[in-house]
This record gives sequence, C-alpha cells and structure tokens, in this order.
Amino acid sequence: MLKRKIVFYRWLPSDPQGSFDLHQVMANLDSYISADPHYAFHQTNEVATAVEVVDVGDANTPTNIIIYALRSPENRPLQWEPGQPLSAIQMEDGQYPADVTHLSIFPDGFAAQDTHGHAPRPGRLSFFLRKKMREKISFEPLFTPNMIERMKPLKGRLRGAQISFTQAEYTGGEGGSFSVLWPQALRNKVPIVRLDLSMGKHGPRDRYLDNAVDDAVFELAENANDTIEKLVVRGSNPDTGVVEEINLLSERLHVDEEFAPSATAPSVPGHQEVFFSIDQAHKEFHRNGVLERAVHAQLLKE
Repeated sequence: MLKRKIVFYRWLPSDPQGSFDLHQVMANLDSYISADPHYAFHQTNEVATAVEVVDVGDANTPTNIIIYALRSPENRPLQWEPGQPLSAIQMEDGQYPADVTHLSIFPDGFAAQDTHGHAPRPGRLSFFLRKKMREKISFEPLFTPNMIERMKPLKGRLRGAQISFTQAEYTGGEGGSFSVLWPQALRNKVPIVRLDLSMGKHGPRDRYLDNAVDDAVFELAENANDTIEKLVVRGSNPDTGVVEEINLLSERLHVDEEFAPSATAPSVPGHQEVFFSIDQAHKEFHRNGVLERAVHAQLLKE
C-alpha cells in the first residue's frame, strides 16, 4: 500500500487588480493541451513542470489536476547493477522522470493534494499558469484550528528554530525572510539549506532570537510553504513560563490515507481513487466543521 497525506489549502486569485475564473482558465488550458500536448510542459532553468486537467469542474464539483515535477536530462536519476559501472537511466528524447501529485480545487475556496516525499506542491501550478497563461492563483496552507493560538504567545520570544528549505525557482521568493536567513550570495551556490537557530539550552532564559530573525521565521510560516521541508520553533510561553516546541508541518490540516498501487505504475496510486478520497475528506471536514474552523497562516500577522 502507498501512504499519502491529503493536505488542505485555501486558494484565491493572487492579483488584486485582476480576476481569475477558475473553470474558464482550466477549460482553456484543457483545450490548449488537447490541441498541442506540448502545451502541458514548461521548463525554465532547473524547473520543469507538466500539468494534466482531468476534470474542469463546475460550481458544484472540484477541478481535478495532476501535477508532474519533471527532472531534466542533466538531473536524471542514475542506475546501478552489480558488476556494472554507474550510468544514467536510459530514456528517449522528450521523456522525463516524474514525481506526481493529484490536486483538487473546490469551488468553495479550498483545495487539497496528496503529498509524499517527492510530491510537487501547488505552487508549481501557480507558476505554470502565470508563465503559460498569465493567470494568477495562490495557495495558502491551512493549519489545525488551535495552531494560531499556540503560536501567537511565542512571537518575539523564540529561543530556537530548525528550518530546512530548498531553492524553488517557481516560488519567486526574493527578499523578506529569504534575505535574512539565506543571503543571495549563498543562494546562488547552495540549493538546499538546513538551519538550527538557538540561544542555547544553558544560556539566559530571558534571551531570545533577534527580532529580524524572529520575523523571518514567522514570515516563512505565513508565505513560503512551497519551499519549506522542516519548520520547528521553540519559544517561551509567557503564560506558562515553559519553553514550548511546535512542528508547523505536523500542524498542517490533513488526513492520512493508504492507496493500492496503480496497475500501470506501481509507485503511484490510481488517479480516480485519489480524487475520490480527496473529495470524501473535503466533505467530511465540512460535515464536522473543521474547514470552517481551520486557520491559514496569514492570521499570524494579526
């Protein structure tokens, strides 16, 4: 069985001056791909992405999309067998190793995907639509209802943070938290960064991370979900006097699922099975009021 997490987001148009008609955009995209299959592919520098519109959706049903994170020829995996030298996987021109995720975008403003170790994030779809169609949509992470209440007392009182993030070209992350935690000169040389920021276990308990670093850590929680691989914060709660630890990624609104491998590609589940499970999770979260009570990271600013 294949283990997946169905992770939820809030989606919205990301251009305040423009409009985004989800179903019209997806209908147009589907027709462009039908006319020319190469339209489904976009590559820039080291980022290669492809999309497939499975269901355009309407006012009552979700838009279902498959997103493929592709590896360009120079980044293809290697193959090995006993007694033979290491070599590149042999593939025909125009073929790419692919990591896959299924994304459902619901007409009520929510979205969900199945995630796993190498699953592309919804930011790739945002990047694809912006570059190919000049259409702008964004996806904000949702968290369990009590996460904001747990985080707010720690603001300005962080004693440590563990952060891992990657240089994802499609996020367009410049300035802000990146300029504080990951200088541009280093970003050009190091694609993956792991930071362990700490005041030390034995240091004075009334000393906290610099305000700029504190702000940068919270900004990552608010905005940079497509680059974050790990984000654990430790801070002193003034109400209890205890140093508390919160793993933000484990606080993402999600359900755990297991799927049978696809008959044609054993490393991925069947597409329709995944979309059905996402739809069922969405309906269940509505029934028990979790979606209405879920919080998005922008509330950290309030």
